[in-house]
Amino acid sequence: MAKFDDDVPVLLNQIKPSEWHYGAPLQRSSGKGAHLYININEFTKVNCRFQTPTLKIPFAIRADEGTDWKSTMFANIDDDVLMEKLCEIDQSLLNAAIKNQSAWWPGMKEKDEDWVSSHQSKVVKIQEDSRYPPKLKLKIINEGNKQATKFYVASQEEPEALMDANIESVTPGSKVVAMVSIQGAWISHHSMNFCFGLELRAEQILVYQPAETRGIHQFKLYNDDGQMLEMKMKPSKDNVVIGGNLAPAELVRTDNTECNNDDAAANWNMDEADN
Repeated sequence: MAKFDDDVPVLLNQIKPSEWHYGAPLQRSSGKGAHLYININEFTKVNCRFQTPTLKIPFAIRADEGTDWKSTMFANIDDDVLMEKLCEIDQSLLNAAIKNQSAWWPGMKEKDEDWVSSHQSKVVKIQEDSRYPPKLKLKIINEGNKQATKFYVASQEEPEALMDANIESVTPGSKVVAMVSIQGAWISHHSMNFCFGLELRAEQILVYQPAETRGIHQFKLYNDDGQMLEMKMKPSKDNVVIGGNLAPAELVRTDNTECNNDDAAANWNMDEADN
């Protein structure tokens, strides 16, 4: 497993969000909102980095609207230790927001804990439909940008052999292990529905792709005598290049000793299947 350049990330169950130190808000250059740095404690100016347990990815990574340099990956939270630690992270940020209201939102009348909590964009995303597990939201830095997220795919034949990959390797149903860094907290105007939250950035992702279950073996085709035909794929006979790639393989019937009509078997192809 690759490691971060400057330190070794800890496992998720080793982080201590209650000890995090929140810096003073820094206004964004755009003038819209602010951000602040979060260190692992008051005396160590290092941001928190950790390795997740294995996460299941329910759907493909989505490009963020209005920007081309980052995307979003959601993961299911279906592990009790994971849920406990993520809730600790949310509580740590909430405590800091309640304590530092006057600095985070100058001029705002002090609010109670319920109000502050209701305006927090939490790490644990509870789903409206209870049939689905809560989600964890991770940011992906797209390829070609500074500090782009790195992807690796574990070989199914050799689990210890890793191959370089890209964002397309994370397919629905994949399982991943992510190296995550807490990039800090963001703050927006108190009139917004959600006016503060954390950014969890995936710096490296190891992907375990689901086994392909689809295949030609799933089709059940029969000849005129009701006998099942055995099918396989073969390369296109013309090897026609389309858009830089070979033309798709053709679907053909294999030799079938149970079929008595050899001439029909030799001439049968998918073009005649509609007749």
